[in-house]
Amino acid sequence: MADALAESGKTEPAVAIVQLNMQQFPDLVWNYEELGSIYSDAGDVEKAKAALKKGLELDPENRRLQHMLQELTEGKN
Repeated sequence: MADALAESGKTEPAVAIVQLNMQQFPDLVWNYEELGSIYSDAGDVEKAKAALKKGLELDPENRRLQHMLQELTEGKN
């Protein structure tokens, strides 16, 4: 549902859904990946980076998060 909202430009409701999921599953790395993706697509690079870094705190070896963060850092979003 968060993806569908984000794709239709409804960033705030998409973020709210992911945050609700975070309350139930705070250690689920997917939440941070999804949040990073939503913020990145919305153009909020700093919030995207923060979400991805939080996900990497939970799973430091996560190559997908590492790649996403690297692309944002290098300006390739």
